[in-house]
Amino acid sequence: MAAIIAQLDASSTSYRCTYDVFLSYRGEDTRKGFTDHLYRELELAGIHTFRDDDGIDRGANIASELQKAIQESRASIIVFSKDYASSRWCLDELVKIMKRRKTDCRHMVMPVFYDVDPSHVRKQTGSFAQAFARHEDRFKEEMDKVMEWRRALRDVADVGGMVLGDMYESQFIQNIGTKTIKGLMLNLPGKTMFNTSNKKRCHVNDYHERVSRRRLGFFSWKSITFLPTTSASESNEVDFKTEAFTRMHNLELLLLNNVNISGGYKDFPKNLRWISWRVFPLKSIPADLYLENLVGLDLRNSRLHHLWQGPRV
Repeated sequence: MAAIIAQLDASSTSYRCTYDVFLSYRGEDTRKGFTDHLYRELELAGIHTFRDDDGIDRGANIASELQKAIQESRASIIVFSKDYASSRWCLDELVKIMKRRKTDCRHMVMPVFYDVDPSHVRKQTGSFAQAFARHEDRFKEEMDKVMEWRRALRDVADVGGMVLGDMYESQFIQNIGTKTIKGLMLNLPGKTMFNTSNKKRCHVNDYHERVSRRRLGFFSWKSITFLPTTSASESNEVDFKTEAFTRMHNLELLLLNNVNISGGYKDFPKNLRWISWRVFPLKSIPADLYLENLVGLDLRNSRLHHLWQGPRV
């Protein structure tokens, strides 16, 4: 069955959330490398991500579709590369993202500085200075737009982001994925109901309570990928018992991939807010698994036949 996506209760002021993350990047710099790897990592973590490569139908009005995608995303990740500021499209995207952030404090913005110093973005120096010299020459009659781009760059550089520095890209990408999940969780209301539709949609509403910034309980396990010579009896699956989780009282985020958990779920952690359990092995969700605090449930590639057996109170 496709992913089971949480829906949030409707209220008087709401907008449709089609994506978890809008990914803004300079295609010529990173499309087939870093950004593609980041996109795959986010999707594997159950974070439905928009990128313009496959998120826009051919023949569509690109500008309006990008605007719509930003408005229908709960978070934005901006990958700053050396030539990001050379693209008018990228700068226009950034302006829209920062406007969205000002009108909706729950919209998470995460700048990612890929081979770019944050100070170059904030002060428009280095390659960003060269790009703006060209913009100021080209848009002499639209200097208000150029100033708007500069202002958006200054504002986003002041947001806490992720800097590659000397880190390995693979670890850097994993860190971005983890921070994104935690950020999305901290900005979600607490009530939920489930939808089995293949369309990854949720309804995000006006939420007046401030979610406390707390340390999140986190557990992740991905099974080892064996060589093709491994026999069918030696599967990739990893086995746990539910008792292993009973003392994890503060566990809120659970990421599992191809993992079996046997036993009863009566004493399973009750503070879980986000579960991404790829290749979920059961035919139904255990009736004694506490789901009242859950706001996100991704069971992609699962063996589910139905949500649960019998009535559920």
